[in-house]
Amino acid sequence: MVKTIRKKITLLSIISMLSLLFVVLAPVMGAELSDLIADEPESAPLLDVTLSPGETTVSTSATVTGHVYGGLIVNITEAEITTPYVGDPAPTAGGNLITGYESGADISAGVAAGNYLQVYAGDMEDSDRIIG
Repeated sequence: MVKTIRKKITLLSIISMLSLLFVVLAPVMGAELSDLIADEPESAPLLDVTLSPGETTVSTSATVTGHVYGGLIVNITEAEITTPYVGDPAPTAGGNLITGYESGADISAGVAAGNYLQVYAGDMEDSDRIIG
């Protein structure tokens, strides 16, 4: 009698595990392969920026035209930076970093021949993420 009960419990356990396995795999098996592949990252859109001499000596000004969602971040580096992807972390450190930049304001820190000026739009909700 004990052997019969053990066999029934074992059989019931196997059936319940298989049914659980099918419940978990059914949505994946029904999905198309394209639904399971992650989207490629999207390059941040280029902002329309017009550079002009600043009002003070050895400064420049970056005027962003068009609507900008979020705050502007300006960074000046000695090396060229690749175009970031939407959602990438924005620069957070550096001697030439300006967060909360206002379009058209003077930029003097780091302005020198051969340096690179980057202007990013940062997400207002998540200010350390690039959106443009």
